[in-house]
Amino acid sequence: MTDHCYDSTQLNNFRRCPQFYNNRHVKGLVLDGGSKHSDPLAAGSAIHKGVEAWFSTGDSEKAINAVKATWGEDDLFLPEKAKYTQGFLTAVMAGYADAWPRENDSFKVLANEQWLQSGNYGGIVDRLVEEDGVYVMDTKTTSGWVNERYIESFQLSSQFRGYVWLARQAGYDCQGAYLDAVHLDTRYHKVKASDFVREKILYSEEQIGAWRRDAIETEASIEQQSFLNMATGRWPQNDQRCFDWNRPCPYWRLCTAVIPENELDFYKEERWEPWTK
Repeated sequence: MTDHCYDSTQLNNFRRCPQFYNNRHVKGLVLDGGSKHSDPLAAGSAIHKGVEAWFSTGDSEKAINAVKATWGEDDLFLPEKAKYTQGFLTAVMAGYADAWPRENDSFKVLANEQWLQSGNYGGIVDRLVEEDGVYVMDTKTTSGWVNERYIESFQLSSQFRGYVWLARQAGYDCQGAYLDAVHLDTRYHKVKASDFVREKILYSEEQIGAWRRDAIETEASIEQQSFLNMATGRWPQNDQRCFDWNRPCPYWRLCTAVIPENELDFYKEERWEPWTK
């Protein structure tokens, strides 16, 4: 454990926009309110808890209960076209258990939801598994299609390469990542066997080395910007990332306000400290 260290979320958010990093990771601000029924992160967290329980117990009922406990009750007045509901997410978890019965595992689970750290970099690895070598297995939920292009998008994943590096630093002969993809059909709320895909992704020594150099450089840039901020009182904005996915950045209200302090009622403090979980 540590008082603070960097992880892939922090480094990627700084690369995305230094001011975003400042609001999220320095000030610890997140939007207050909003419906979880349209929040992919809330849905992903519920499925992750279910999968964690599935691997720790092998009991589908306990896995489904973990999804329910994490998600909580649905809002009393559901949006007309709610993307995520408790019933849908528990059906997905049941489908996951049917698709991947533990007795058919082709791998040995070495660790489940484990914090790994080396120096000032760390991350929570969903699982470490052994199958003709050691792999970091990470569960990803997506409303998009789990196709070849989706899988290919992880070939240069800084998160995955960072996990591989951390596993090696911990003494494992880690070969690569094991993508555990879960498709969430937010349109029709149907669950099919094809919604669950697992794929190994191998990384070359050059790719891991490039990730490490990039991480060190980004960490140095954050430290430099933190020092400059003491003098200038501001962090640079990247206006090319304000409307990713045609949606305003959660800090758009702060960045466009004449007096940002007047907008703080729309936010709450929630520190990003994954090493404490």
